[in-house]
Amino acid sequence: MASLTTVTTMSPTEQKIPGLLSDVAESIADVVRNEVRLARAELGKAGSDAMAGLGMIAAALALAVPALTVLAFAVVAALTEAGVAPWLASLGVAISMAIVAFLLFSAGKKTVISDHAKLAATTRNIKSDINALKESAT
Repeated sequence: MASLTTVTTMSPTEQKIPGLLSDVAESIADVVRNEVRLARAELGKAGSDAMAGLGMIAAALALAVPALTVLAFAVVAALTEAGVAPWLASLGVAISMAIVAFLLFSAGKKTVISDHAKLAATTRNIKSDINALKESAT
């Protein structure tokens, strides 16, 4: 039995197109892999900084709550013994404690939310890659 075989011939331009498309896909995959690697490196640094900040916040809370409660009672008692109205002594101590708590929280927040968390280098590289792709497409 004879088999029918269809032979198609492609022009040199048609033969190059699949190779070019394969090269473009490979290049895009390489760029994406590199950007993911860079983002991981940046997040690693930002993550360790964030953990340090969260640790400071947790330590501040764990130590501050019982210590400040006892201290607040002592200060209120001392102020009351000195002739200050109990409500005024309590208010003064509460405001002072709120200020200290705010300062501790702010210090921890600055560490957690820092410039490292913005992935500046990754963002810059992605924008550069997009511009390069736009230029090569035109």
